Amino acid sequence: MVGLVLTHVSLLWIAIAQYQMSNSWSISIDEKNKADLVKNGIFSISINPIFLGMIICVLGILLIIPNALSFFTTTYTYFILQIQIRLEEVFLQRQHGKVYFAYKKKKKDIAIKKATKIHFKLVAFSLILIIVLLQY
Repeated sequence: MVGLVLTHVSLLWIAIAQYQMSNSWSISIDEKNKADLVKNGIFSISINPIFLGMIICVLGILLIIPNALSFFTTTYTYFILQIQIRLEEVFLQRQHGKVYFAYKKKKKDIAIKKATKIHFKLVAFSLILIIVLLQY
């Protein structure tokens, strides 16, 4: 039940974030077209709401179907999105300069303590799940 709720809420979250990005939304890094930096709506809560939603979605799927494949899919998605986030941060800093740096710093200051706790819990959960899966 929790997995279903997480998956559905995260998909709604992603759709809202994409809608709020409007013309700034792109599936990839678009170096040719300058887009506005979206800082309001869901982006006032999270600097990467679409990626956050994607991670929560696969975590929900893991809770719905707790097996090795969904575990590794969740882990793989998390690490691939971390790479994509780093690439986008470089691009956004190049494109928006000080405005993006100030926005990122403000969001980071607010979220860093929470993210550290969540990251630690995710790692602990992953280790426990690996141990459980290895017993089967």
